[in-house]
Amino acid sequence: MRSAQKLPTEWRSAEDFCRGKALEAFAITLDYICTNKKEPSVRLSPFDRKALENVRKQLSECLLNPPQIKELTRITGLNKQKLMSGFKLLNGITIYEYVKRVRMQKALELLMESDMPVLEIAKSVGYCGDGHFHKTFRDVYGTTPGKLRKASQENMK
Repeated sequence: MRSAQKLPTEWRSAEDFCRGKALEAFAITLDYICTNKKEPSVRLSPFDRKALENVRKQLSECLLNPPQIKELTRITGLNKQKLMSGFKLLNGITIYEYVKRVRMQKALELLMESDMPVLEIAKSVGYCGDGHFHKTFRDVYGTTPGKLRKASQENMK
């Protein structure tokens, strides 16, 4: 309001000045809302937590064909939003990221501890071919499966 008391002479009227200040306040509020977005809070009952723990176990055990979100909602009795938000809250990552991480950990283990061809490893952790597997592996570990295996074997000598 102090600014309203000091109306600039170049403004035609107090109405224009007030309109400008209202737009400025709106812009400041909008900026605040956009920069202070928070994840929606999810309340999880003990039943929800147990169901989400079972989801995590099931995903770990079904690497070849993990259940889809729709199937998980049916099995757990949780709605899609609670399933996805609750899983991320408890595990720190999305269901998709979790499946990818478990697959890559298992692939790394097989790569280091077996002589299985890379294509076989890719198939054994749920990838149809080695193209997508190679890209995902490189994204996660920073190198290709073949290069990592070779480096590991050289270090063993």
